Amino acid sequence: MRQSSATPICRVSPPSAGKAGQRRYQRAIKVLGKAVARLVCSINKPSMGFVTAYKVGLIECLLEEKPNISICEVSLRTGLDRRVVSQYFSEKDLPLKERRNKLAIVLSEMARLKHQYYPSGYIPRRGTNSFDSICNRYAKGDHSAGSILKELVRLGNVKNHGDWVELINSYPTIRSDAIDFLELLAWNIDQLTKTALHNRNTDDRQQRLFHRMIYSTQIPFESRIKAEAEIKNVLDATYQKIHSILESYELPLAAGTFDPVGVSLFQFSPLSAQADSRRWGEGEA
Repeated sequence: MRQSSATPICRVSPPSAGKAGQRRYQRAIKVLGKAVARLVCSINKPSMGFVTAYKVGLIECLLEEKPNISICEVSLRTGLDRRVVSQYFSEKDLPLKERRNKLAIVLSEMARLKHQYYPSGYIPRRGTNSFDSICNRYAKGDHSAGSILKELVRLGNVKNHGDWVELINSYPTIRSDAIDFLELLAWNIDQLTKTALHNRNTDDRQQRLFHRMIYSTQIPFESRIKAEAEIKNVLDATYQKIHSILESYELPLAAGTFDPVGVSLFQFSPLSAQADSRRWGEGEA
């Protein structure tokens, strides 16, 4: 049985972790990065502003910590180029500009051709003012016209009719339910991060928030389904009880009037639990 509490408190400088500690740090960063990447990739737009949002987040977190921080200090602490930091400081609340990816450029050019030459939306695959000519001009050396076409078909932006490519839409295709999913998960991750940081920076144990994880790597597959069913029943009952407690304290006001009060309950994914247990190993949670 494994149990994990909130991030331990350390008020004095800890000893150097050494090479083993560096390996654990790199592994943890990779897991964190992959977890966020998996979430962003689930909406088919892994490059759509996330890198920029991450850079902005680094800068804004430091500004929250130290409002008068200098561009030089932000650059040193984040590893961002000073020109990037300076751009953010000069544009204030505006997001950093980000180069459009190849797919976005191709779609934009297809929309231009449709407007100028092909109002039906059917653009020739080859020749002058064609799909291939766009790809050769803006993506040559990076991607073939065939690979770009295959990806745009997968995303639902175009249909392949052999000698013709039909433009369905020239904007990023993100389903509304995918956006709802992304918002929910992003909010959960944000709350989890805030809880962990609050506990890490709070000496008084009575003031720390509940942050626990319990799991086992000693339950065979044939018993897993039964164990998960029992855990789910406990969580369902706990959820209903917490729901009743929160309702009993609510006032007849609009949602969002105050900061949220509550918890997040979730079970480990059966698809990744075994791989995760191997990744971390005993004694490294």
